[in-house]
Amino acid sequence: MSPTIKEWKEIFNSIGEGIAIIDTTHTIIEANQALSRVLEIPLNQIIGEKCYKVICNLSSPPRDCIIFKKKLEKKNKEVFKKNLGKYLLITQTAIKDNGKIRNIIYMVRDITQEKKLQENILKEKEFWENTFNSMKDGVAVIDKKCTIVKANKALAELVGKKPDEIIGKKCYNIIHGRNSPIKECLLKKAIKTKKSEDLEIYEPFLKKYISIRESPIFENGELKFVIHVIRDITKKKEAENKLKEYAKELEELNKSKEIFADILRHDLLNPVMVVEGLARLALQEDDIEEIKQYLEVILRNMYGIKSIIEDASLLGKVESLRDLELKEIDVSEIIFNTIQDFQIKAKEKNIRIIFEPKECIIKANPVIEQVFSNLISNAIKYSPKNSEVIVKIEEGKDTVKISVEDQGSGVPDEYKKSIFERFKRVKKKGVKGTGLGLAIVKRLVELHGGRVWVEDNPKGKGSIFFVELPKAKS
Repeated sequence: MSPTIKEWKEIFNSIGEGIAIIDTTHTIIEANQALSRVLEIPLNQIIGEKCYKVICNLSSPPRDCIIFKKKLEKKNKEVFKKNLGKYLLITQTAIKDNGKIRNIIYMVRDITQEKKLQENILKEKEFWENTFNSMKDGVAVIDKKCTIVKANKALAELVGKKPDEIIGKKCYNIIHGRNSPIKECLLKKAIKTKKSEDLEIYEPFLKKYISIRESPIFENGELKFVIHVIRDITKKKEAENKLKEYAKELEELNKSKEIFADILRHDLLNPVMVVEGLARLALQEDDIEEIKQYLEVILRNMYGIKSIIEDASLLGKVESLRDLELKEIDVSEIIFNTIQDFQIKAKEKNIRIIFEPKECIIKANPVIEQVFSNLISNAIKYSPKNSEVIVKIEEGKDTVKISVEDQGSGVPDEYKKSIFERFKRVKKKGVKGTGLGLAIVKRLVELHGGRVWVEDNPKGKGSIFFVELPKAKS
């Protein structure tokens, strides 16, 4: 048995959504109570009115009205009722008769709460996005397979990419430039400990010092994702390293100051006292020959004092240098000229200096002459009379090795490294001096990108000092 008109009316008015039946002239010919509640207008003020006025707040039908469309049978549109402060979702359905539109069914639903919720979600998302992207540290959300799910602008800038170039990529590829996790990867460790893990490393791929913090997020005991925070600490590390260098230099300066004071007391004060004593004796002496002998000893001591002062001054200069202006130089020619300067000193002890010159080009500063001057001077000084000092040059593929061989008492093993330290005194028989000369040698060789060391003379007596320097690139 079909429902009566009254029953249809009751069903029509019991529907929760507002419904209106419109004819082809846009007139509302029927509406239910729900529409009256949504529009906050009595039902008798709705029926008979134009739909575009009552529902859409328009003075005339919109161009996209379904009545004007021949093929469209259903359409959804959102309308904001400014006077009510409501958002309405209108679903228009055409009822046709013989292919022609006879009526339009309007279903009107109040979606204000949904819209407000949607707006709040969008605002929250926008706020979170702005906060996320305003962070100075690089932040990424990573899943358990090391895939970057989300990344902020700071991280993109840190790795030199756009944010959309990072999403979906592996973190170890983007941050470390690798195809697999690094050995120190904190992800697995953080998952295992269920705690935040921290690491500071120098990343060659980024050419930066970075600090990394991995914080795992769990839900019901299962890992959801890991928050990966990266900070560029290059400037901080550089400052720390400089501070360490300054602290080390200060420590060495204080140490050098103490030893230098010791040198002044012994190496300078002793010859000064000798000079003073001999000068007093000379003043009291009438014999010209005796006075002459006193003056010769005084002169030798003055040369020694002068040498110490010159070495200390030169060391002070080379210690403050950070780099040198280099040019192509024939090291063989420098050594040959240095040997000529010491021939008189060598003849005094009847020492023969053996050297076979051969052209060998290096990139160096003329100050490199001080290296060979110190080594040859020491070799003559510590070699016995009637012996030999042998200087050799050996060319390698990329380096040149110069050796200075003497027949002195040698350098004990415990001093072979420390002998090149500033003001280091080698306490052994036959070896005296301040240690300034070899400190100068070491510093100058290092400034040229080379190295210096000492070995025992395999001939059974004395030492061989080696200097290795880079060759000039052809």
